[in-house]
Amino acid sequence: MLLSVVIPLFNKRESIRSTITSVLNQDYAGFELIIVNDGSTDGSEHIVREFDDKRIRLINIKNSGVSVARNTGIEAAKSEYVCLLDADDYWKSAHLLKIANLIALYPQCALYSSCYYEILEDGTTFIPKNKYSRDYMGMLEDFFQDYSHSRGLINSSSVCLNKFLFQKMGGFPRNIKLGEDIYVWLKMSMLGEVAYSGDPQVVIRRNAENRTSTRVNNDILYHIKYFHEHPDEKNTLSCKRIKSLNIFLKKNIFINALYSLSIKDKGTFDKYLIALKSISLSYYIYLSVLGKILNPKLLRILRKLRNRIQSS
Repeated sequence: MLLSVVIPLFNKRESIRSTITSVLNQDYAGFELIIVNDGSTDGSEHIVREFDDKRIRLINIKNSGVSVARNTGIEAAKSEYVCLLDADDYWKSAHLLKIANLIALYPQCALYSSCYYEILEDGTTFIPKNKYSRDYMGMLEDFFQDYSHSRGLINSSSVCLNKFLFQKMGGFPRNIKLGEDIYVWLKMSMLGEVAYSGDPQVVIRRNAENRTSTRVNNDILYHIKYFHEHPDEKNTLSCKRIKSLNIFLKKNIFINALYSLSIKDKGTFDKYLIALKSISLSYYIYLSVLGKILNPKLLRILRKLRNRIQSS
């Protein structure tokens, strides 16, 4: 079975070599590697050309953003299953083999993913926790609920997409910088099940160059905005899954609304409040009260404490 691998590339000269090498060193050799150079200005594409491997294709486009780069690569993919990898992350050698095994077991799924390591800005490495063991290979019981309890289930470097269902849902939204990936995972999981491997085979480098680590002020994350503006989208789900999706959205709103307060972005906090009110009046009241009694300094302390707990 052929797997397609898509790497969007923009100014990652320092990390792209190790990223590509990690793909070429996979135990599973049946893949093509599509690298979409999104108008890099640091010579990143020259690093790509140094590799002499017929499985590699380089596509050059004018700078259009990561969503367009990913969509372009997925459109060019020959396989019906497309694995994504960011240009500053890398895979351990068994990642594609684990994904191929999941596909063989559950060919009908919309998404496939594996657990991953994170390297934080200070160099700390940890595995985000969830309820699934390291030897787990199967479908998730309830993606929305599981996702709400952990950030270690799916990532833009751990995911494999069912290309047919990806194109059916419309792809990554253009000109959106934050939340566009979560939007895709949520929309895709509304079209099919999600299969998962608990064996961490992906390394997310939060300390890589030019990594997006700050929120865009004055707007809420795209997936929250989308479901707030399109509430009828949930009507295709069962009552149980609507409840699970709302739990995920409530937790996302809480975390990001408090982050907005910690950077003194009251305008975005208010937008999160409005989105929360349409899901849960009680949570809306609770967050409103917190917004009045918590100051930015205390919120930053709580955020650091949360990160330490996650990495312990």
